[in-house]
Amino acid sequence: MADHNEIVFESEVCAHLEAHGWLYSANDAGYDRERALFPEDLFTWLAETQKVAFEKALKAAGSPAKFLDVLTTALDKPLEHGGGTLNILR
Repeated sequence: MADHNEIVFESEVCAHLEAHGWLYSANDAGYDRERALFPEDLFTWLAETQKVAFEKALKAAGSPAKFLDVLTTALDKPLEHGGGTLNILR
């Protein structure tokens, strides 16, 4: 039986994303393990795509760390209670 290794596929995906403007860290620099996301990427994306809503939510939270806590708590909620990535993006 062949031994499957996805490192080549992962490398190609990451190289493609990086070539199209995404941040990429080969050593996980900036990754928040507790929240399972890259805060710098998230904040940059929100500031570029939803500036007014992001500034309002950040002000309401009181700090970037609290904003991340609120966001990850909402993402962890079941879909039927308004949680999940799709509901949060809406």
